[in-house]
Amino acid sequence: ILQFPIYDAGQPHSSTFGSLGSLLGMYLHRFVDDWGRRFDKDGQMMDSSKGGGTWWSNSSVTAYKEVKQCVAN
Repeated sequence: ILQFPIYDAGQPHSSTFGSLGSLLGMYLHRFVDDWGRRFDKDGQMMDSSKGGGTWWSNSSVTAYKEVKQCVAN
């Protein structure tokens, strides 16, 4: 993170903070997207063959898919 293009000592602090904020936002989003929902609190992939596979409720999965499709359209 502390290397170009995220960090550049020659750039204004606002550019550095903006780059870092964008990167952190992307990683935070990964926790609650279609891929991140498959991992448990310890970062282990949940085993869908044992009834797991997600920590989201069925209604949350449905709502996520609806919003995802709306954005795609």
